Amino acid sequence: MERVLPTSQKITLANNMRGFIIWREEKIVKIMLEKIKLNDELKSKFDDLKDTQSLEITYYNGYITKFDKCNVESISPHKILLSNHTKNLLILHYAEYMENDDLYFIDGEKEPFTITKLREYIKKFF
Repeated sequence: MERVLPTSQKITLANNMRGFIIWREEKIVKIMLEKIKLNDELKSKFDDLKDTQSLEITYYNGYITKFDKCNVESISPHKILLSNHTKNLLILHYAEYMENDDLYFIDGEKEPFTITKLREYIKKFF
């Protein structure tokens, strides 16, 4: 997917005898979104919770946002939504895009979780 958005306008000043002349130079930045495929191994880690905890699990693929003519990229993590009829829990996972690819993040928690600690947290949460 590719979107084209105008960047903020660059203002250039030129010295004139009577003062400064200001003009704007418009530039266009292309933003490309590259989908990151969620692997089946990660899904299998959560699928057994579906049966034991009677949870509904929804997976959302992460993506990389790349900016044209710039060496900056932004990574949006995979999202795993666990829910039952009363509560929802959103888990974020960066997969191979972090140093330790076995860490999971939950909003409001200070420390990331390994898969074993995450399973304990999920059992207490639901």
